[in-house]
Amino acid sequence: MSSDTVAQLLAAFHQNPQVAYLEKGVIWESDDFYSKFFNDSTNAFHIVFLSSLYEAIKNAKTMLVSKSAQNQLAPQKEALEFLRYRGSLHLLVAAFGRTMETILTQPVPSLFSLRFKEPIEIEKLAARWAPS
Repeated sequence: MSSDTVAQLLAAFHQNPQVAYLEKGVIWESDDFYSKFFNDSTNAFHIVFLSSLYEAIKNAKTMLVSKSAQNQLAPQKEALEFLRYRGSLHLLVAAFGRTMETILTQPVPSLFSLRFKEPIEIEKLAARWAPS
């Protein structure tokens, strides 16, 4: 995964999706933005967590695209319509970041602390994001 993609994921998940999608260069050029996303709390485990989320979203989009329109339910058609908009992946990553306490049903003192307990392949972790 490229350093730009990692920076975009960090920006989106930590509630700056507009910077992630429209102004990724600012992350590298602005000390304020850079230090917000790349600091002592940033670690490889968190980046793997975000990468797996991003892969899961891309996999869901691929699955929806591959399904013929005739076989899609209305919610699937709506989801695909949303995912076809520019910047939708980053916006969805931001939505996950905003709602992690609800998803986990517990307080999250720092979004940077979120990670999977065991280090396994990103594709296998991405499957954990899929609905049951």
